Amino acid sequence: MTMTACLLIYLLSIRKVIVKTLLLLVTSAALFFFGFGYLGNQRSFNGDPVAFLSLTEASPSFVDSNIPKEYYWFYIYASSPFANFQNSTLTSKNHRYDILSFISWELLPDFLSKRIVPIEEDYDGKNRLDYSINPILTVGSIYFEPFIRLGWLGPIIVFCFYCMLLFLYAYFFDIRSDYFLTGISILCVISIFNIFENMINFSGLSLQLLYPILFTFIKKNFRLFIPSVNIIVPSTKFRILWRK
Repeated sequence: MTMTACLLIYLLSIRKVIVKTLLLLVTSAALFFFGFGYLGNQRSFNGDPVAFLSLTEASPSFVDSNIPKEYYWFYIYASSPFANFQNSTLTSKNHRYDILSFISWELLPDFLSKRIVPIEEDYDGKNRLDYSINPILTVGSIYFEPFIRLGWLGPIIVFCFYCMLLFLYAYFFDIRSDYFLTGISILCVISIFNIFENMINFSGLSLQLLYPILFTFIKKNFRLFIPSVNIIVPSTKFRILWRK
């Protein structure tokens, strides 16, 4: 997540796309996805590149192709959330319509959720893997559990809630703030990782949205006065000033 945020800040800060930069990003992405698959094989299957293909029932045409099998890991991790969500729409029929659990575990950070509805009492959340296409593929996008809880009403509510969060955050956050770019990059990271899981509920990421606003408020209302400092190094003199 940190690497994604850094990349987004860089992309948001550049004024024009340079072919050299674009090629560097594409090459870096290709190497990253290859390394992701290689480490996955090493960690889970002792380096066997075929075991994961067999476990997830890869098509014979792909197995016999010249595409490096390490890239299959990225394909599975990128597509399995949509596959699990689709599978839940086909197999999840008896929705419990537990509104309190839905609000707690889909619209609030988890440090509040577990105090309102404890994990052991969240039956929909505990049984979520019953609707996945494979027990080892656990992610299902931000809409997976809402559908299990409320049917199509769940994803609709979550979609509207998240859109409202995006617009309100961008609207009320002063664009002139030094931390505006940081806040927007965190929103982008949340949006990207919502593909895999509900990041609204993951307080380790969603609560980070408060820090840019908090720092902006502190800087605007509690100005710090730091005296100038002279730093002398051989053949160079630097003067550090705090700029308001």
